[in-house]
Amino acid sequence: MDSTAQEIKAKITKTIIIGLPGVGKSTLSDELARIAKEKTGVEIKAVSSDIKFRNARTDRNNPVVKKFMQDHNIPESDFPLLIKTNEFIKKYGEPTFRDLESDVILDMLAKGEFDGQIPSLGGKAMLHPKTAAAFKAKGYKVVYIKTDLSKIVTHITKDFEAMLDGKIITRSNINGPILDDLKNEFPDIATESPMSFVSKRIADVRKYVSKGLQKAPSIQAKKKADSRNRYLERIEKRDRKASEIMTKLYIDRNSLYEQVADVSVFITGKLKEDIAMLCHVIGTENLLANNSKSHLKQPIDNGRG
Repeated sequence: MDSTAQEIKAKITKTIIIGLPGVGKSTLSDELARIAKEKTGVEIKAVSSDIKFRNARTDRNNPVVKKFMQDHNIPESDFPLLIKTNEFIKKYGEPTFRDLESDVILDMLAKGEFDGQIPSLGGKAMLHPKTAAAFKAKGYKVVYIKTDLSKIVTHITKDFEAMLDGKIITRSNINGPILDDLKNEFPDIATESPMSFVSKRIADVRKYVSKGLQKAPSIQAKKKADSRNRYLERIEKRDRKASEIMTKLYIDRNSLYEQVADVSVFITGKLKEDIAMLCHVIGTENLLANNSKSHLKQPIDNGRG
């Protein structure tokens, strides 16, 4: 690896991107890695602390978990609560839960598991004082990514629909409240995905066509109209709830992110421009010279935020 490639890799892998869920952290990191490989041949991967954190919480013999439970006077009988996040937080509080997340991340850092790779951390990870101090002591630069909340809400609602379609989306702190809200008002269709709804409508049309009917009987037509209207109401309510959640997250976290960040960057959702700005703040502008057009169109976070 030549000196230029080494410098580029060092700067990218010493950058931690933070921001609200759905802002595009993972997509920006992935695109940086893609461009680095295209221009220098250097392959850089992201290392997820979330995966390690989830695995640790299922392992009774994990030394980090055992020490955490001892330090916080958590009895062995409460070990199952570690994987039941809401129940654990209800009993011991979120700060205690975040202490364990920090312990797992610090263990990864001490073992060199982030060395030469992009740290992909949970949305609140860098807000823990010990985590932030440890990374900064090792020379990491923290970049706070911001954008219009309306853009984030659009991404979040798409994630919610993907979850209903059976895809694994990890934003339980956002999807959970949205789903609970919908179930209260639309219990019959709250968990029906757009794909499922459209499929049923197509099936209805085919059924009437197969019977030689040009249009549905009036009673069936009314049922379809009522279903459609309820579905549209559900979509509007979902979007309002997503907006409420993201607004609260922004209010709760913005000042905290600003305090821990070395620099803040406002992105537009146009990946080429956003990558250029990110490269500027981390000092890798030379990556962009004659860079081919990105294969991605806009930042969409994948659920790790």
